[in-house]
Amino acid sequence: MGFPRNLAGRARGSAFFLVPPMPKQKTNKSVKKRMKITATGKVKRHQCNKRHLLAGRSSKRKRQLRRAEFETGRIARKYILAMGG
Repeated sequence: MGFPRNLAGRARGSAFFLVPPMPKQKTNKSVKKRMKITATGKVKRHQCNKRHLLAGRSSKRKRQLRRAEFETGRIARKYILAMGG
């Protein structure tokens, strides 16, 4: 049967061999597609309320909704962890 590939060269009696590896954190793909991490560590995303029922909104409001939003602080940390960062 032999050793698994990542344990080749390890002593059979070592503590490393007896401890199973930690499970990996899965990336939340929906968050990854909707947001982007900037070079400074902020989370960049699109604003909501720009999909339908736009006739009731003013031109100024629709124009302002084109700009991206930046998340910082605790919310940004939550999204960064969800993206696997």
